[in-house]
Amino acid sequence: MKLKFVLSAILLASLVLPTSFISYIAYTQKVATNEQNQATVRRLTLNRSKERVESYLNTILEYVRADSNIPQFANFLTAYGTEQEAQIAEINAILRNVIVKDTLNVTSVALINTAGKNIQDIRISQQSRDESSFAYFKRQSMSPAPVMHYSGANNKDPESIYFSSPIRSSDGKVVGYLRLMLETSAIQQLVNSIAKHLTYSQWLTISANETPIADSRQRQKRLEERDNVYKSHAKIKPFEWQIALMQTAQEHNRDLANYRQFLLLQIAILLIVSIFVSLVVARLMSRPVERVKKLAIEIAHRDLDKRIRGGKIDEFNELAAAINSMADNLVEGYRNLEREHHELEQSQQQVTELNEQLEKRVLERTQQLSAQNQALESAMQQIVQSEKLASLGSLVSGVSHELNTPIGVALTAGSFALEVHNKIANELKQKSLSVDSLSKHLQQLEEAIGLVTNNCHKASELVINFKQISGDHTSNKRRVFNLAQTLEVVVNTLNTKLLSSNTVSFHGLENVEIDSFPGAFEQVFINLINNSLVHGFDDSVQGKINISMQQSDANFIVINYTDDGKGIDIAHRDKIFDPFFTTRLGEGSSGLGLYIVFNLVTGVLGGEIKLCQSEGKSGVSFDIKLPTVAPIAKIE
Repeated sequence: MKLKFVLSAILLASLVLPTSFISYIAYTQKVATNEQNQATVRRLTLNRSKERVESYLNTILEYVRADSNIPQFANFLTAYGTEQEAQIAEINAILRNVIVKDTLNVTSVALINTAGKNIQDIRISQQSRDESSFAYFKRQSMSPAPVMHYSGANNKDPESIYFSSPIRSSDGKVVGYLRLMLETSAIQQLVNSIAKHLTYSQWLTISANETPIADSRQRQKRLEERDNVYKSHAKIKPFEWQIALMQTAQEHNRDLANYRQFLLLQIAILLIVSIFVSLVVARLMSRPVERVKKLAIEIAHRDLDKRIRGGKIDEFNELAAAINSMADNLVEGYRNLEREHHELEQSQQQVTELNEQLEKRVLERTQQLSAQNQALESAMQQIVQSEKLASLGSLVSGVSHELNTPIGVALTAGSFALEVHNKIANELKQKSLSVDSLSKHLQQLEEAIGLVTNNCHKASELVINFKQISGDHTSNKRRVFNLAQTLEVVVNTLNTKLLSSNTVSFHGLENVEIDSFPGAFEQVFINLINNSLVHGFDDSVQGKINISMQQSDANFIVINYTDDGKGIDIAHRDKIFDPFFTTRLGEGSSGLGLYIVFNLVTGVLGGEIKLCQSEGKSGVSFDIKLPTVAPIAKIE
């Protein structure tokens, strides 16, 4: 893949992705703000409309209550026969005056006795009918206060609203009721009047017990838009009615749609500018690299006369100077090589002369043998040191194997993120990018970035654990450390060696800290665990290793290490700490594992270690006694 294309992609991603994410956040906030503003406006409009309807209904109820106190009504209802007939003309005049005075589009005003019979009505067709089964009458007969009740259409009356109030005699006894009937067209006129102050996309509905009473729009139009509207509703007190304010989704989202178009245009312009800038910058950065590559190829073919000219980029000039210097050094190196070749020929001649002096060097060889004996002892120490570092090399291999999985997943997720980015670029280029598509792509990018981040964190934890152990092994510094945490790091780095059937557990070490040498402490338990895995467990055995605190005080702690493996034969127990003793000679074992453990515990850590295995029991058990503050020791 060309370098300039890689640079272009990186620059484009660094410019577009953050801006797209910020734009998405801004759009989300705009959606929430728009929804909140629209809901507030609908609530305020609905409250004003509800107050007008409540005022209208309360006014009618108040008129009925006031008119029920007219004394002629009580006298008429308590009179009989000719006395009552004499008052009919006066009563009709009063009832008609109620209609004229209230101007409430009243269709019927009547006097009802306590048995529910219509005694006198301005509508002759309703006189003498029995209204005791009407819902309004049942409610009124149980209430001392005026009541209002909605009634649907039936064979006798259209869809109507009943208002009634008790008529009381001079002694306070209820002798009948003043009943006023209002057709729902009056409520419809009121709703139409209120709707004049609404926007084109808003309309009002009033219902009683989920039965529509009035609607400021045609029923058919409302049904067509019922699946695409926003609704706010409230109770009309104290009548148990409900008023609702509807608004079309198109009007509700009008500002949001304009903002979305502006946002898409902004992203498209930014993408075009970013592509242009990334191509220009990538071209400027790739040209010097091409010149460096060309010179490197010429140097590889021993054409050392060419040099790189400087440019406008300071970093490239520094790189060019370094490569030119390297070419000069190569020229000088070739010259030195020719000179050394000549000197070698002279040396070969001198060797011929030295062979003649072989007898004189016999004595010198004898002295050298004595020196080699001393070197052999030194080599012994070096072998021990090499064995210490061998376990660290094994850890390197294990950590490398563990790192393959998170790094591979992170690389795959990064490639997928680049593919999603290319999809966004193509859709923008083809002008087919929608908000849903952009949201989907951004979600995919977020998931890919999450995979990259999580797996990088996993790899980072592995590297941190390895750095801690390798740092402790190489620095040989003493410090205060927690036993459980240190052992957990050791086990984590040995995960590749531990089979799924093998387990390592700790008990009583969580709150124990000592001032000692963590590198030596870790090496002791690495060797012990490796010894259990190699000599104690077979592949078919489910091995268990337990590390626990036996006892502790202010000066010393005793740690018990056990496994349930094969154990150690009685004949071998006295030799396990000897150097180069192993039961697997020739099978990759050096015989220095427990020898190193013994030297570290008794030397660097200033403690004691002993084998505590009992006869007749499987497995192995070591007691390790360590001071809480290690002595000043020489680290080998």
